Amino acid sequence: MRGADDEPPDRVLGRLRAHLNAYTGSGLLVFDNVTDPDDVVEHLPVAGSLQVIVTSTSTDTHNIGTSVAVDVFSPTTAVAFLTDLTQLDDEPGAAAVAEELGYLPLALALAGARIRDHERSFTDYLRHLNETTLDHLTPAKGHGYPTALTKTILLSVGRVEADHPHARLLLEAIALIAPDGVHRTLLETLLPTRDDLLTTAAALRRASLIDYAGEDGNTYLMHRLTQRVLREAAPSLDETATKVTDALDHHLPPEDRFWELRAIGPDLARQLAALTRHSQAALGLANRTTRFLHATASPAAVSHATTTQLHHRTHLGEDHPTTLLSTNNLAMTLKAVGRLNEAIPLYEQTLTDHRRTLSNSHPSTLLSANNLAGAYEEAGRLGEAIPLFEQTLTDRRRTLGNDHSDTLLSANNLASAYQAAGRANDAIKLHEQTLTDYRRTLGNNHPSTLLSTNNLAGAYRTAGRDDDAIALDEQTLTGRRRILGNDHPDTLCSANNLAGAYLAVGRLDEAIPLFKQAAVGCERVLGPDHPTTVVVIRNYATAWKIASERG
Repeated sequence: MRGADDEPPDRVLGRLRAHLNAYTGSGLLVFDNVTDPDDVVEHLPVAGSLQVIVTSTSTDTHNIGTSVAVDVFSPTTAVAFLTDLTQLDDEPGAAAVAEELGYLPLALALAGARIRDHERSFTDYLRHLNETTLDHLTPAKGHGYPTALTKTILLSVGRVEADHPHARLLLEAIALIAPDGVHRTLLETLLPTRDDLLTTAAALRRASLIDYAGEDGNTYLMHRLTQRVLREAAPSLDETATKVTDALDHHLPPEDRFWELRAIGPDLARQLAALTRHSQAALGLANRTTRFLHATASPAAVSHATTTQLHHRTHLGEDHPTTLLSTNNLAMTLKAVGRLNEAIPLYEQTLTDHRRTLSNSHPSTLLSANNLAGAYEEAGRLGEAIPLFEQTLTDRRRTLGNDHSDTLLSANNLASAYQAAGRANDAIKLHEQTLTDYRRTLGNNHPSTLLSTNNLAGAYRTAGRDDDAIALDEQTLTGRRRILGNDHPDTLCSANNLAGAYLAVGRLDEAIPLFKQAAVGCERVLGPDHPTTVVVIRNYATAWKIASERG
């Protein structure tokens, strides 16, 4: 004897349709968890007042009737729901759990039941959530949700994957990156063709596994619990993470286009912060992105460098060479925004660790020594900066050669320290030799050559050689405008320097407009609180004061 569950679906639906066509009263019929709207539409009643509800995770069912989205709870509703279900008087704790579960009603209901019956504390539940998989979000018998959250999501994945071979890769990729979404363009090289990406994403959206967001509708968004389910189910996260890293690497500009393409920096950093949390595959790209953000004076630089250094320590340990590089990069970004009291201890520890794990003359050790000396100089600790610069220059000349870019950078830095210490003759001699070497090896218009030209102009100005200083400052500003653009921080610094040179010789009519240009540009590009902006605005104010006093 065959039970009702053994009856073929088409026969069941046929009897149901016949029953509905004859129905003349009022009532309610529910089609639950519909995966294909064509399985339902031909069996809907054509007359009578019967109300029909169709539940589905597929957006294809929107064409059947009036669509009513069942979205996540608001934060306020989620907190109220959890505190009521658990009877715990801890709204901050409830808020933390709700945020971690993405305000999803199903997940909150299952979590609330577990907290009520087991943990009895939101803090304990969060600890449990972070230490285990989502398998614990399984309903108890008699619960209103009959299927485990993980199983529900993976069933949807399986249905899409059957028709779309790239579905799993795209899903795992989105699961590894920022929970607030990734713009489509960042993933365009992940799948074989752009059409593969668009077609696969559309199928995932129809299955409600992702959604589209952003002003242009091209940001792919996935609920954070779906992300976690997919990460936990993935056989090899590192394999997917490597493919995502390759896709993101296409968007990190070459050094000579850093400033031109600086707008991509914050979004790239946001994706890498999530990716490096889950896999070490992208740590190298994250380090290079720190340099990119630093070079473009991005507000995201410090945050990204901090996260990158933390994830290096987590994945590779304290003494790994790339961990030490990430620490150096973090110190560099802190120094750039004037946080020397934090940067110097990091530089000191990094140099100690490099000397212990590598050698005193290893290029990474010498880079660390050079950077620490620069931080000492900026802090006014010239008695420590100059000997360290001198030793680094000697070691680089011996190990890298006189013309290596690192050697020339050391010579430039030592000359600047001599200047700061009042050793004008020593500074000018070394700056002149360094500029000659830069012009010979890199050409007149290379950014490093222009930096050297700028620094020699400063040394001339300090020594009272104003005409020589002005000539070099004008040359530097012209070169930087042409090579880097008007808004590059180095160009703005050159404008400030030339304005200062004009001011020193009483050419106020030329100094004030140039100071204004530099001040406005720094405020727009670097922000009003950046150390460079503060200095330039102060110089602009000084010039105005002198002009007003002279009438």
